[in-house]
Amino acid sequence: MAMLSQSVTDLKSALRDKERQLEEARQHLQLNADKFSKDVANLEQQMVNLQNIINSKDMEIESLKGDRLTKLEAELLEKDRQISSYVESYRQQENLIEELKAAAENGEDKPDCTSTPEVRYVELQAMCVGILRLDLFHTLLNME
Repeated sequence: MAMLSQSVTDLKSALRDKERQLEEARQHLQLNADKFSKDVANLEQQMVNLQNIINSKDMEIESLKGDRLTKLEAELLEKDRQISSYVESYRQQENLIEELKAAAENGEDKPDCTSTPEVRYVELQAMCVGILRLDLFHTLLNME
């Protein structure tokens, strides 16, 4: 009986040791779970912060693209206005040439040539090249 009593005592002691070890393991797991939860929360916050930064940079890029496009459009309008002016001047000169030819054929006096603006072909070509370059740049920006 003494041996049985000792075995029961040993089993109870072993059970208490196992219960204590189990409780320590449970506490350890709880600490790890709490730490994991904090790490997950921190990572989620970092993801939100990174997404906010990405959104901010995207908006900044769109704004810069818009500013560039606005500037390009203004340059294109100015170049278009200048070319229209040169084209109108060219047409006036063509009309004047036709008037001069007609006057010469009919033996009439020359018409007044002092009010006709001078067409600068080199400047007109440079403007056309500039507009083509701006138009190409505008197209490339829109493709981004």
